[in-house]
Amino acid sequence: MSNKSSDTTTSSAKSFAHKRRIGVEQLTALLRHTSDWVFVLNAAGELITIEHDAQVLPSANFTHWLNLPFIDSVTVESRPKIEALLTHNEANPSRWRQVNHPIADDVDLPVRYSATRLDKQHVLLVGQSLGEMAQIQQRMLRSQQALENDFARMSQAKARYQLLFDLSAEALLNVDARTLKIVDANPAAQRLLGRYIAPLKNNQFPTGFDEDSTDALKTLLQHAQLNGRAEDVAVCTVDNRTSVLASVALVRDRIESVLMVRLSPIGESAKENVEQQTTALFDTVVAKSPDGIVICDWNGQIVSANESFTNMAHLPATSNAVGRSVDNWLGRNSMDYRLLVNNLKAHGTVPKFITVVAGDHGTSTDVEVSAANIPDPRFPYTLLVIRNIQTRHVSTDEVVVPSAGAPLKELVGRVPLKELVRESTDLIEKMCIESALEMTSDNRASAAEMLGVSRQSLYTKLRRFGIPDQSIGDN
Repeated sequence: MSNKSSDTTTSSAKSFAHKRRIGVEQLTALLRHTSDWVFVLNAAGELITIEHDAQVLPSANFTHWLNLPFIDSVTVESRPKIEALLTHNEANPSRWRQVNHPIADDVDLPVRYSATRLDKQHVLLVGQSLGEMAQIQQRMLRSQQALENDFARMSQAKARYQLLFDLSAEALLNVDARTLKIVDANPAAQRLLGRYIAPLKNNQFPTGFDEDSTDALKTLLQHAQLNGRAEDVAVCTVDNRTSVLASVALVRDRIESVLMVRLSPIGESAKENVEQQTTALFDTVVAKSPDGIVICDWNGQIVSANESFTNMAHLPATSNAVGRSVDNWLGRNSMDYRLLVNNLKAHGTVPKFITVVAGDHGTSTDVEVSAANIPDPRFPYTLLVIRNIQTRHVSTDEVVVPSAGAPLKELVGRVPLKELVRESTDLIEKMCIESALEMTSDNRASAAEMLGVSRQSLYTKLRRFGIPDQSIGDN
């Protein structure tokens, strides 16, 4: 119901009541048919008459409002509006004011009221329920929030897609299915095709491939447009420098259709691509590490080495190490590196392997090596972390002789020097033999070579120190 029609109805009803001298009860009953709510309040602001449309809240009962101040039936923020309505002293209807009635926990009933003073003792309130409008507003608000949430999720998905697109090691291109122009290309595609197509964006695809590869790619694109996907095909760039495996998939939406092209390096091209990425990552992350760090293939050929390693090996630059075997510098002898490689093959990692780095000028540095194989089935690499332990010193106060059960310093003066030296020598010899057996996985021949003694001499010492024969073997 419009404000104007309600005001007119109220004024007409009041005029009719004045002429016909009808009572307040008859007036409110008359107005009930044209309004959702009709209230009559006395001079004290107490509610004395209630008429409301039962269809608004069919299950609600508002008789408990009777004979109570009407202002107590509204929420706190609505009280000033009720006060303004009650102080309306004109015979004409007041302007409409919206108030809220609390009818349940966290549920308010919105109503618009207009006031008309009947006489000095009575005020007539005519109300329109805004419940349906409030529900519509709530639905609109929920719809708007759902749209905003969907938009946020779409924005996040787009950001994640763009991040993966840019970080992909493989060349990725989006090609317009109608014009075959490149819509977007990631950095890997720029590196691969940028030398042949400049710029990539808005240029025709395929370009930059040899004649046979160009024909094969055109056929691949046609099959993808018809079937959604196409079988992968190996193609080559125009200068025969790079071979790639091309894959195409069609993505359709209501606006446009896009062919997603993936170019994966194969053969030597793939190895070169992986090594370039490995070198770039190595240079940015660990080039300035205080420990020597080396990445080499499983044949020992160095792919990358940082400045700390070149300093240990007394090399003028890291480029002098790349492409050469790491055992040129690592190990006291050829046995050291073979032991390291054998343990890596058996266990995948080797922690705290004690050896030396021999410099090009005849110097050597005692080092501790931690090594791990990188499990890439296509191009396996080995990571070596080489720590300089040359400056480590062990105080004589910390040297312990287990057989005597006391620090070496405390035994001086209580144990004869000859006996003290003999026990210390035996202990050190036993520890060296046990370490050699552990490093060689209990291979006596390799342990003897590492210790620089004959196998017969090693057997004698094993019996002497009571090391059980069943724990070792000739592998």
